[in-house]
Amino acid sequence: LMINPVNDPPVADAQSVTTDEDTTAAVTLTASDVDGDGLTFSVVAGPFHGTLSGTAPNLTYSPDADFNGSDSFSFKANDGTVDSNIATVSITVNPGSIILDAFANSDIFVSGTVSGDYILTHLDDGVVESITERISGGKPQYRYSYLEHKWIFSLPAGNNVTLFLNAWSSGSSDGDSFIFSVSSDDVNYLDMFVVANTSDAGYESYVLPPSIEGTVYVRVTDSNRSIGGQSLDTVYIDRIFIRSEILSGDPPLAPSDLSAAPLSANQIHLDWTDNATDEYGFHIERSDDNVNWSLIDTVGVDVISYDDASVLPNTTYTYRVQTYNGSGNSDYSNAAAATTPSGINLTAIGYKVLSVYMVDLTWSDGYALAYDIFRDGAKIAENINSNAYTDEVGAKGIYSYQVCEANSLTNCSNIVLVDFK
Repeated sequence: LMINPVNDPPVADAQSVTTDEDTTAAVTLTASDVDGDGLTFSVVAGPFHGTLSGTAPNLTYSPDADFNGSDSFSFKANDGTVDSNIATVSITVNPGSIILDAFANSDIFVSGTVSGDYILTHLDDGVVESITERISGGKPQYRYSYLEHKWIFSLPAGNNVTLFLNAWSSGSSDGDSFIFSVSSDDVNYLDMFVVANTSDAGYESYVLPPSIEGTVYVRVTDSNRSIGGQSLDTVYIDRIFIRSEILSGDPPLAPSDLSAAPLSANQIHLDWTDNATDEYGFHIERSDDNVNWSLIDTVGVDVISYDDASVLPNTTYTYRVQTYNGSGNSDYSNAAAATTPSGINLTAIGYKVLSVYMVDLTWSDGYALAYDIFRDGAKIAENINSNAYTDEVGAKGIYSYQVCEANSLTNCSNIVLVDFK
């Protein structure tokens, strides 16, 4: 009995390949043959969004310039007699680095005298848009100078969003400077920086919250609206733009070992471990219910500690931290909680000794080692190492008292009035 051999066709292997935009990828075609025959390979249909080079089975895929998305090509193998099935190589081309600069697309005129318009803020060329203060209305003795102006931006999403500003002031005889702030709703504004320099000092920059996109408002206001201050100061804006980055690659490693500890009734200290080498900085978030989180600050590269001075006495806060760069945000660190102690609680008792008026002050501990005493807003004693103080005021009248942690204006007591009629 003679059994003639049967030539089985080879089997070509489908595969998947991933590369980045404008980056080539090596592709090795594979197939199997149960008969052990030598195989040759040929491309059946080339890719739609790129080209192939090399000699099969060792090929190089080159995506078209600026292309990202899905592509594919097909091939077959041959054992010298018959062809294999047709197999597909599926290719994913990841988006490359995207850096987009958004410029103001309109002005909102609020108050002040404007020279030029938003178009002049697009180039760093010394040709500026300027806003000069105006005088308020009302009785002459109550008037003051002020300004406010806004710009509107249409902002694409980005993993890192930074505002850049080149601006300066005319100088001021009444202590005025100019505050630039940003908002996503034209209601709630976040202060970014203060401009007081009187010549071109280059760019200032501010990292915006990572979720900001769409319509964004940038506002400038003056800092001094005290009655009687009537100097008409000017702010000059040479260039202002917002840069959004989406870079290829992976986000940085997450920080770890976050800890939180109260320093006073109004301050909590954070420490963490920086595990990344490629971060731009850290986003710090806080919650008072472990459910709703808010971004409280963004700090720079290699920072490993932070003091939160915006907390209230006798309150528990939970924190988490993440790194970020142009490729995105890391995972969050562990959460860490801290409870602030009760604040300084001040009591005051006034009395008279012979013809001299005296005030005895006593206060709770307040988580401080030493205290400063204030009467009518002026410091009258400092570095007191106890929780009591007697003030000899001398004459009758109404006096206000407050006690603060030494060298601090945030960890302070309630204000108490003592009235000697």
